[in-house]
Amino acid sequence: MVVMVCQKKKEYWRTPHPEWKKRTGREWMQKKRASLGAEGRREKATREKKADPIGYLLEHAKNRAKQKGLAFDLGRADLEMPERCPVLGIEFRWGAGAMGWRNMASPSLDRIKPQLGYVRGNVLVISNRANHLKSNGTISEFEAVLAYMRSVGANQCLADQETVAVP
Repeated sequence: MVVMVCQKKKEYWRTPHPEWKKRTGREWMQKKRASLGAEGRREKATREKKADPIGYLLEHAKNRAKQKGLAFDLGRADLEMPERCPVLGIEFRWGAGAMGWRNMASPSLDRIKPQLGYVRGNVLVISNRANHLKSNGTISEFEAVLAYMRSVGANQCLADQETVAVP
């Protein structure tokens, strides 16, 4: 048998310890899943996000502002939840995307001037994809990428058919 180490209690043992089995065993995971009922964790989270999207976005923005030391002065009345992304025109969808990553069509809060934080007039709801695209690029970089895409005809090669076509 493998020697197990418990960092909290500074114990060593040669047989599987009951606490070890409880924390990592299949029975523990089955109990955890059963406690959620018929829904899994992802389905429950997605259902909660769909029920109150503004509340979800505000709660997570407040946590990010606290972690990053940014100003936070938003309420429900300060955010408008459009049906489509105002940047790319794609319909918002909640849930996990490919390989468990966040869905690129899910709503995201965009700070127009990031240094100001989450304050009234500085935040818009856009898609996660649009927010990722504009996260750290400059206008000249975007223009260079656009010119390149036009020159090689990359518009026809885009994998995501819901994104706005490059004119």
